[in-house]
Amino acid sequence: MNKATEQSSVFGDGRYKASSVVDNCTDFSTYCCTHTNDGQNTAWWRVDLGELMTITRIKIYYRDNFQHRLAGYQLYVSNSTSTPTGGVLCYEDTSSTRNAVQLVVTHQCPYVGRYVTVYNHRNNPKRYSWYSDDAILMLCEVQVFGCQAGKYGDGHCNYLCPPACYGGNCNSTTAACFYCFAGKYDIYCNSDCPSNCKNSLCTKDAGSCLECIPGKYGNSCDQVCPVNCKDMLCEKSTGNCIECIPGKYGNSCDQVCPVNCKDMLCEKSTGNCIDCFPGKYGPICEKNCPENCKDMLCERDTGSCKECKPGFFGANCSKQCHCKDAGCNYMTGNCSPSGCLPGWRGNTCSESCGTGSYGETCSLACPVTCKEFVCHHETGHCLDCYPGKYGVVCGADCPETCTDNICSKADGQCLTTADSKMTIIAVLAVICGLLVAVVIASAMVIYHLRKGRNRITSTDKEPEQSVPDN
Repeated sequence: MNKATEQSSVFGDGRYKASSVVDNCTDFSTYCCTHTNDGQNTAWWRVDLGELMTITRIKIYYRDNFQHRLAGYQLYVSNSTSTPTGGVLCYEDTSSTRNAVQLVVTHQCPYVGRYVTVYNHRNNPKRYSWYSDDAILMLCEVQVFGCQAGKYGDGHCNYLCPPACYGGNCNSTTAACFYCFAGKYDIYCNSDCPSNCKNSLCTKDAGSCLECIPGKYGNSCDQVCPVNCKDMLCEKSTGNCIECIPGKYGNSCDQVCPVNCKDMLCEKSTGNCIDCFPGKYGPICEKNCPENCKDMLCERDTGSCKECKPGFFGANCSKQCHCKDAGCNYMTGNCSPSGCLPGWRGNTCSESCGTGSYGETCSLACPVTCKEFVCHHETGHCLDCYPGKYGVVCGADCPETCTDNICSKADGQCLTTADSKMTIIAVLAVICGLLVAVVIASAMVIYHLRKGRNRITSTDKEPEQSVPDN
């Protein structure tokens, strides 16, 4: 009671003033309540407690049957009056029906502050259709319960808060500390936080570490992170590594990256390589880059060459260009401005001269002595000669001794001659004679063997004869 008050506006003749809310009277008909102006989209009322107070609860009395005006209000506790909504939001009404709005209600607000503000506003459109169009406050009484900062006692506030309470503030009824100094926790801040809590910080009530020192995890940071975690850092709740050392992947970094990953680096979650060794591509770098990629370098995902070896073009550098100095565009194969090598034509210099022509621009005619008028597209040399001819342009005659007048295109040497044919016949005759002699000799041996066997058989069948005495 008798605390300084103010509000956003006063309705009518000024009798519904802000101080009417702290006079211990709740009868609206006797002007014991406040009433702000209508036609406004915001309305607020504030009380100055005169000093910092440890607040426990705030009780509000509102005019009967005017839920549609109170609906959506907010309750703030602050240390300054810079804005109506400054400080801590203690409560906000979100009732979805008119009957759900309580006109006499107590809110638990265990905060330390000097000012208590009741605030209301109206958006366009309104949150609910049953809301009043204007923001209007018709408060009859606002009662704040608590003690001066640093004291407690139910109804008397005669005791000092425990010295372990941070800032010397505690619940004005139970003496429970609002906050603890670093390294302490529990209701009265008498217990030590676990030793592995980072910066000795833990939750006030349960003593669970807010964060862990490197290498530890768990509520009390008493479990050891996996050995392959980079810098021994893992998630406090699960123990999963935040990052892995090179060459490892997985939640616990216990799996080995594929061997073809460059620098043995792969993604922690999938094991896919970050980059590949030269010559490899694919998610795990298991595929070979096309052989015509320059320096064997290709895109990790697609396998497309980054550049081509001189003389090749296309995504896989599989197409060949015949540009001067091998200077074709590696994507299009276009030879401009270097031009084509002799014997080739087209934008990509991939077309050789047609039958019967050769030269840098394919404007020269092949020698008529070339077989079927076909010559090398660059040099004009015949690829083959008609029978009886040899040489680079098939201008020389084969020797007369050549069988069928056929000789080597390169040097005119006969492939076969008449003398060589006679030699072959003589060799064949000798071989035939030897075969006949072998057959005759074999037949005679068989004859004598059979005759000898017959003689032995006939001797065994003669009768015995007496031999006279000598």
